[in-house]
Amino acid sequence: MRRVLVIGGPTAAGKTATSLELGKLIPCEIICADARQLYRRLDIGTAKPTADERARIPHRLFDILEPHETINAAEYAQRARSAIKETSITTLPMLVGGSGLYISATLDGLSPVITDVDESIREKLQLELHQRGRDELYDELRRVDPTAAELYSDKNPRRITRALEVFRATGKPISEFWKLPPEAPPYEAIYIGITCERDELKRRIDDRCEAMWNDGFLEEVAQLLASGVKPSAQSMQSVGYRQAAEVVLGERSLDDAMERLKVMTWQYAKRQLTWFTRDLRYAWLASDPQSNARTIWSMLRERNWIDD
Repeated sequence: MRRVLVIGGPTAAGKTATSLELGKLIPCEIICADARQLYRRLDIGTAKPTADERARIPHRLFDILEPHETINAAEYAQRARSAIKETSITTLPMLVGGSGLYISATLDGLSPVITDVDESIREKLQLELHQRGRDELYDELRRVDPTAAELYSDKNPRRITRALEVFRATGKPISEFWKLPPEAPPYEAIYIGITCERDELKRRIDDRCEAMWNDGFLEEVAQLLASGVKPSAQSMQSVGYRQAAEVVLGERSLDDAMERLKVMTWQYAKRQLTWFTRDLRYAWLASDPQSNARTIWSMLRERNWIDD
């Protein structure tokens, strides 16, 4: 079984810093497990590792999609498994990021679900999304599939339309397919969660949000929109990019967008914490990258994953 290290947790907790510190101690490669960092030209708003940081340790799956492209958990899992396979057997692959669903899809597998949906259903839902808005479609999802609606409480339009596609194509809620047993690939994994006290995490998030604006985040989003990327694109639906796009398009004031960004990012971090803490395989460490790296190194040595 291929050994894989997972470093997950909420945004701004210090996952990237921990992985970079660990890279100083062992041969490893970092595989992106952040849904937003997969996209090219989405750099500032995703806190993507810098070019210098990526030069220190091999990084995989960063910048693999254009901003107008889409991806789902199953497609990500396929790419991540290929990246793990391509990593040298003497090198430890590390899945690093806050997209818990993508990590689970890669290492645990996904329950079978219908993938071939009549294109007319998909097109009709996209039209309805434009005409009715995601709130109305979310209300419809709550009626036909309360389980999925609870999981998609962030009202991500891509997930809402996907769930409704499956329901309209099969007459069954997508959550019914989730109950089918997944076909898990053969991996042996160690799961590490990085977090800190909630007050400290909230302060870090606020500081990061302010730093993003100061580092040119608004200009980054303006360039994306000017290049033809639509505000409705999957990449632009992530926290921060929605708010910045509204400023560029004159739909929201800068001050209002900043406060909204902080609130939405904090809410996102809390959802991440809920996801990860439900998985009892995660061993949690405080946000101290150097100390974390030494602790993880000791864990790997105790498991005979590395030599002394």
